[in-house]
Amino acid sequence: MTTTLALVNLLLMHILVLLSAATLLAQSPKPKTQWMAGDFHQHTFFTDGSNPLRTVYANGAKFGLSWQTNSEHGGRGARNGDGQPWDAGITLLGDQIPNPDSKDNRPAMWRWQMLRDFAFPAVQAIRRDHPGKLLLTGLEWNLPGHEHCSTAIVSTDAQPIAQFEYLFDASDRDVSGGLSQGWTGKLIKNDHAKALAAAEWMQKNHAGHGYMVPAHPERGDNYHIEDFRDLNNAGPDVAIGFEGLPGHQKEKLRGGYSQRSAGGGTYGGAGIFIAEIGGLWDALLGEGRRWWIFVNSDFHSDAGDFWPGEYAKTWLHVVDKNNDGQFTDEEVVQALHSGNAFAVHGDLIDSLDFQAHHKRASSMGETLTVKPGATVDLLIRYRSPARNHHGDSPQVHHVDVITGDLTGKVAPDSPNYKLARHPSTKMAASYPTAKARQSGGHYIVRHRFRNVRGDFYVRLRGTNHAPNTPHETDARGNPLPDGLATENLKVDQAEEAWRDLWFYSNPIFVRVQP
Repeated sequence: MTTTLALVNLLLMHILVLLSAATLLAQSPKPKTQWMAGDFHQHTFFTDGSNPLRTVYANGAKFGLSWQTNSEHGGRGARNGDGQPWDAGITLLGDQIPNPDSKDNRPAMWRWQMLRDFAFPAVQAIRRDHPGKLLLTGLEWNLPGHEHCSTAIVSTDAQPIAQFEYLFDASDRDVSGGLSQGWTGKLIKNDHAKALAAAEWMQKNHAGHGYMVPAHPERGDNYHIEDFRDLNNAGPDVAIGFEGLPGHQKEKLRGGYSQRSAGGGTYGGAGIFIAEIGGLWDALLGEGRRWWIFVNSDFHSDAGDFWPGEYAKTWLHVVDKNNDGQFTDEEVVQALHSGNAFAVHGDLIDSLDFQAHHKRASSMGETLTVKPGATVDLLIRYRSPARNHHGDSPQVHHVDVITGDLTGKVAPDSPNYKLARHPSTKMAASYPTAKARQSGGHYIVRHRFRNVRGDFYVRLRGTNHAPNTPHETDARGNPLPDGLATENLKVDQAEEAWRDLWFYSNPIFVRVQP
């Protein structure tokens, strides 16, 4: 009898605990979320841009950006934030190298000092004047052994990003100034090993607070799939993706991609790494790597580039994790890490809800786990704005559903480690907007995977062009080389950019477990 009473009491205690937990969960407000458009690759007077920081920021805000990152070249610079040579009264730390472009032989300033003492305070001043918008301090890192890479480290000061630039930027030859700050461990030789050391350093010291996103990765044809695999292996929580759609979309060569770039140019404004179904990006996703794609302006001047947000937007699903009613730069970086993001040109869409359902829902960047034989339903909701910044009314012609098998990570010693192909990737379906259901200003498409037996991923892309549009798309709707359009349609690149619009989603992973 005593034993029975004890068991009953124990059961009642468990019920009370569960009820209390349920009550607390019901009372706890869910974190607020918001889709926010942004741009994390732009230039000002501090390096080789043609405008002050405030002007670049203000235009980005005017064109609808809620967050931006001032991300400029590492190494050294000859101008201050007003575009003037550094005043002789400014204390230049480290080795003062004369500026070879200056007739009066004024000294240049190392970028790490510029970041810490000038760019960061300028960013903070703008943040104080515009509390509803976010501006971060970043760096276009000269990645050793390769080319450029957008980076940032969220902190209360610029010490971390300045230290990173000093230690690892391929163009920073300063060996004295950083030592005065106690920064040791600088590697002089600029090679791939130094790039991996940088990823390891950021992973060790700033995982979750920093990011590395190689910029315009096809342009110099000096990034290969094994490089991305190495970086992601060395810093899985910081090396999180690349610019699948490069900036400079207004240039004569779209994206600044010449025939010497990987792929020989852009395809619908995108690099070959993401434009080719079953190519390099799909090979990374097929391993199950959390490797995301983004788009940026790479703005330098309005003569050669679109302003931040005018043409290119990276949309992030940002979560107010601490429920303080405000979105912070740290939460923006966490959203970049999450992969719940999509990239778009010309405001072809300004809203995308992409989920995979089976008993629960998973969004971009997430994994849905199902049992063998399950049915997985895709929900795709998207919306186009009434007007974009060209005055056009953009309209998605169709949305492609692209899938590939998940086969596991490739080992560095595997003969496939340098293979940038994923043969199982295919276009599972293509859905015309004209046949989509409409609700609340959104178009709604549903796709079903029946009797799921193996792991896979699924991603989306959409365009305003029908398949077989002359000089724009092939019979299956794949983008053609952009040089064909400008050459045959007799339009300049800026006009072609507005005529040729695409969006790309990040993937959802589906895992089958007994």
